[in-house]
Amino acid sequence: MASFNADVSYIKEKTDINTQHAFWKFNPNMKAKGAIGYNSENWGIAFSYVSNRLFFKGMEGDSRYLNYNDNYKLMYARRIDAGKTIPKITRFAGKVINKIGLGFLIN
Repeated sequence: MASFNADVSYIKEKTDINTQHAFWKFNPNMKAKGAIGYNSENWGIAFSYVSNRLFFKGMEGDSRYLNYNDNYKLMYARRIDAGKTIPKITRFAGKVINKIGLGFLIN
């Protein structure tokens, strides 16, 4: 999946001779996501990739700034039997959260 979006940026530049330019700019950005995985009854594995490309253009015609952020994630999950202890703990935590008035977050 890929998407293009627009970003409003505030850019402040300083030159070698201590002059300063500050301005607002409208810039396009690109984001790409991909994932692949497999799961069975007892375990699962997945790999995901997220890429963000941020583009900025300065006051001068030849000054361009690019910011690349790439994230890779490998996930392995194993299913466990909750038994009797984990449901007791989650019920107790739910009662506490409801009592302090934040029950809308979990219900």
